[in-house]
Amino acid sequence: MNYSNNLKSIYYKIKYTPYKIMRVINRLPVLQTKLELKLQKRIKNYTPLLPKLNSEDLEILKTLKKDGIYITSIEKLGLPFSNIMFDSAISLAEQLSQIRFSKNKNLICNEHSVSITTGYLANFPEIFLWALETKLLNLVENYIGLPVIYQGLAIRRDFTDGKQADVRKWHLDWEDRHTIKVIIYLNDVDVDGGPLEHIHKDSSFQAIKTLNYYNLGYLSDDEMMSAIPKSQWQTCIGNAGTLIVIDTSIIFHRASPPINRERFSLTFCYTSDRPKVMWTCRQISQKQWQSIEHRLDERQKKCLSKK
Repeated sequence: MNYSNNLKSIYYKIKYTPYKIMRVINRLPVLQTKLELKLQKRIKNYTPLLPKLNSEDLEILKTLKKDGIYITSIEKLGLPFSNIMFDSAISLAEQLSQIRFSKNKNLICNEHSVSITTGYLANFPEIFLWALETKLLNLVENYIGLPVIYQGLAIRRDFTDGKQADVRKWHLDWEDRHTIKVIIYLNDVDVDGGPLEHIHKDSSFQAIKTLNYYNLGYLSDDEMMSAIPKSQWQTCIGNAGTLIVIDTSIIFHRASPPINRERFSLTFCYTSDRPKVMWTCRQISQKQWQSIEHRLDERQKKCLSKK
């Protein structure tokens, strides 16, 4: 590892230490019980206010609650303006295909990937606002059981280096008790193209206990195999337009390292309106907020996180 990577590693350890400490504190039995009782009371009080779902969306919700993941396609989900959103995202992905490393403030670059920040994507309302469509918000809100925050999005290009690092290793997300990620493939993704891999909800709970995984962090394949056999790991391959709804706070998952083909993906993130972590890099500026505010209804405004 070179000097630059050593500094980067130290930086991220310092940056994420407060979140890990908070996670440890929240796991203290007395505090955990108190927090859980308070949360369940809030969920119970909010239940009568949850938006109604049609029969099709109820089936999606049923699968999501049972498995922690639901896989479909943009077309089948049936949200308005999906074609416009997808075409725009494809165009941005093509721009990313020409970039590997850059000091552009609108890009997040590392050894393994490059992605476009939420702030810059706010300039593409057809993408940014698609995630605030009523059908999608209704589904996420019913799953979480509380008002939701749309924390932001990113378009990402994963390089074909075959290396396991960061989110390419097994992990759970820490934004909230439930964190919903909507992941859309922007190119065809096969087993060598860096597909999302996950472990079923029940097996993930088993792995948490077996590995004593309470302080967060990334796990190697060997560590995961010590808890869950590789035969139970599930791979999400699919054509461009494949859409994955997953609760990344309870489902062990990873973006597997691309081997022969790069992966381009679009990810949206949702949590409750009182999350454990709010990622500032996904928030939009006040100026960008003002440019789209007139296009939002009151519910959407409440869902949108801004600086």
